[in-house]
Amino acid sequence: MRPGAVSAIPIAHVGPTMVRICLVALVSFLSFIFYTIRTTLNPQYGKLFYNIGMRCADCSPQKRWHYFTKALYYDPGLSEAYYRLGKIAAADGQEDKAFEFYKKAATLDYRHWQAYVQVGYYYFHHGEPEAAFRYLKQAYRYNQEVAEARHKYYLGILYELKKDYEAAISCYNGIPGSDPKVAEIMARKGSLCHLIGWDEGARDIERYLYHIDRDDLADPLKRFIEINQLPEYMKTIPEFEWITDIEFKNLKLNP
Repeated sequence: MRPGAVSAIPIAHVGPTMVRICLVALVSFLSFIFYTIRTTLNPQYGKLFYNIGMRCADCSPQKRWHYFTKALYYDPGLSEAYYRLGKIAAADGQEDKAFEFYKKAATLDYRHWQAYVQVGYYYFHHGEPEAAFRYLKQAYRYNQEVAEARHKYYLGILYELKKDYEAAISCYNGIPGSDPKVAEIMARKGSLCHLIGWDEGARDIERYLYHIDRDDLADPLKRFIEINQLPEYMKTIPEFEWITDIEFKNLKLNP
């Protein structure tokens, strides 16, 4: 044999054991490739883990978090999984983290009105009325039966800021009388009715406030005034001078 030459292993020297080992290795490798292709970024697996998380009513938040993150591993475009992660983060007091999940859900699915509502709330409470209005309007656009009174309440205030008082009144009209903020809402509606010349609507609200239980009315309005949310134009309307009297000793109402 010449120096430097490599001798080949005669085929006869490769025993059956070596052949079996090679075949097993080849099958294992092909199985791994097939499994990877079948499971990586597979929306069906994503939906499966999402459904498990949704149906796991007795699971801890950590366990449900695991299922929803697993769902996103297989399907990164699953907006509902991002929304559910936002709900878990919000329940844990992680407001900023929840906001990021909600916004991601809204970005992935422009019809996900629940995500738009949550993003709108966040912007509202962080002093960004234009962004809040944009997201809350988008939620209403894709679901005009949005049931949350809080959604209509915030949207009404944002319409007030835009000086679209008729739209604000329309939002407040959609809030049920059993809402905890009913006293504030009635005060807002009454002042707006006066402001745009709807005297009959204002008188109806005055009558409502006159007949409402004083105990039910006092606490919400006290809080309303104390946190300085009373719009200035309310204070300039003669029929609503009583609103500034926190003790309610001189109610100026005509039943």
